[in-house]
Amino acid sequence: PNLGSFGNLIERQPDADNDWRSGCFDTSTLDRMPTADLLNLLSNLSPDLSRALWDFLRMTNPGHEVKAYGRDGKTVDARAQASVEAFVARLNARYGSIDVVIHRLFINAFLRGAFFAELVLDKRGRLALDIATPDSRYLYFDRHVDPVLGPIWRPFQFQGGVRKYLDLPTIRYVPVDPLPGSPYGRAPAAPALFTIIFAMGLLHDLRRVVSQQGYPRLDISMDLDALLKKMPPEAAASNTERQAWLQSVLTGIQTHIAQLQPEDTFVHTSDIVMNRPVGTVDSSSLGGVDALLATLDRMALRALKSLPILFGISDGVSEANANRQYEIFIQGLKALQHLAEGMLEYFLTLALQAEGLQATVEWRFSEARAAEMLRDAQTSQLVMQNAMYKYQAGWISQDEAAHEGADRDKADVPEPRALSSVFKPEGGSVNPAAVQADPGANRAQSVNGNGHLDLKALEN
Repeated sequence: PNLGSFGNLIERQPDADNDWRSGCFDTSTLDRMPTADLLNLLSNLSPDLSRALWDFLRMTNPGHEVKAYGRDGKTVDARAQASVEAFVARLNARYGSIDVVIHRLFINAFLRGAFFAELVLDKRGRLALDIATPDSRYLYFDRHVDPVLGPIWRPFQFQGGVRKYLDLPTIRYVPVDPLPGSPYGRAPAAPALFTIIFAMGLLHDLRRVVSQQGYPRLDISMDLDALLKKMPPEAAASNTERQAWLQSVLTGIQTHIAQLQPEDTFVHTSDIVMNRPVGTVDSSSLGGVDALLATLDRMALRALKSLPILFGISDGVSEANANRQYEIFIQGLKALQHLAEGMLEYFLTLALQAEGLQATVEWRFSEARAAEMLRDAQTSQLVMQNAMYKYQAGWISQDEAAHEGADRDKADVPEPRALSSVFKPEGGSVNPAAVQADPGANRAQSVNGNGHLDLKALEN
């Protein structure tokens, strides 16, 4: 880390934009800079990486819901829920919002390839105070032989030049897609480094070309024969003096042109000729740049696991195809959300155990958009309809239908119940007020003589 004049007491505020303007970010800097530092710098300077990180954080943390269940795993424990909410309130008071902690976890995963955090308890070890989110780049592993598990990886850090092992219950390191035989995760943003650096270097070179040749320049020529006739005799004594005199004339003209105001007129003698402006770069000169930049954009999208629409790119795909792309993208984000959910559930459950409460915490992130809630509702409706079909056909009992369709152990009333008068699977709707239990019938007679479900009977 960059430290100020007071050693480890003051952390210097990152100033990537000034580092860029001061010329510190050049080819030699790229050669010397570690990958982790380069990712940090590009997350502030690269439009592609900064946009991908922005979308990644907002879409992986659209909101959350936390519940603390008792021993049965289904009923919310009031004391445990109050304790969890109090801990969240302490985090909100410390950071301004718990989202700061969550975003640090996801930034670590995106730029470093791992979720890394520590649950901080008080001196008595009875009250959770904080969830620390250190940089996982400073965590290392070495191999040890466990008497039961065999060879295992133990995490450690160098503290004062000495290895400090961190295999503690309050510390969790969850890698993202580690390779077989390796404890380290792989950063999702790392494959984009080559493309981003290449694109930024290309744009830097194009800026120089446009600055040099992108505007019309004055083309002034001098008649050397006429100038030589005006040369004073003392300047013609030798070639050196002659060249010095011609250079002084040329410098004088350049200085005069540079000092002209927009409304000034350049008045000159006949030995100076004003030609047509030259040097403008036209479309033919940069015709291949658009295709090259488009290729780099596609490579950056693939490397950053993002979507064209998030980068403001319209690829002209159909709505159905766009929905498929979005679903694939969201599934990738949900896979990382599951890792974060598991870590946060572990920490909050451990915090309750430290207070002497036996409860299990469930942390769930919200859906990224309302359409996901609509799909969930439609899926739930189909599941309930299928359970009702099976019950009507006599394939399952009413309690089994309640468990399959509504995740309830038992129905609200014991069997029998008749549904044929109110249940219309195709079209129509069910009026809950019209549902009446019929003690005199077990199931609706909706099975034909072959023993199969009679859908027409259900519709009537």
